[in-house]
Amino acid sequence: MSKILLFLIKPCLLIAFFVFLSGCCRLEHLVDYVEGIYVNQPAEGTGGRYIRVFDSPRDVCYDKVLDILKEIKVQVRHKSTKEKSILAWYFNNIYGNCIDTTKVSIFFKELTPGKTQVDVACGNYDLAKFASDEIFSRLEKQLSNGK
Repeated sequence: MSKILLFLIKPCLLIAFFVFLSGCCRLEHLVDYVEGIYVNQPAEGTGGRYIRVFDSPRDVCYDKVLDILKEIKVQVRHKSTKEKSILAWYFNNIYGNCIDTTKVSIFFKELTPGKTQVDVACGNYDLAKFASDEIFSRLEKQLSNGK
């Protein structure tokens, strides 16, 4: 029994060790990285990141963006209600220049009570632009309609 367990654990530990050494992620994010849900927010001013500020509380923006993603038939891969971030994929249903597993990250930062910064980021810069335009225009419309 112990040989089988060692046989299974050893490769997992080696993979985790090499991922850590490669600098792909810090130790605190290792589990998320291995699960495929770790997202590193791009630095401000880099390609593939679009930002807009909305006059609405962070929780409201977060919930409405989840509704928007469902409306445009995009899957939510991971969401964090604590950190107010969303990882979505399957944009290939509405955007042709990506594969199904291309992930788009959406971050919510409360600037002041009632004012939220929404960041949309993706390594595929064209998809980041498309997704941000879709999300921002629909969010703006929903907030102005009071929907």
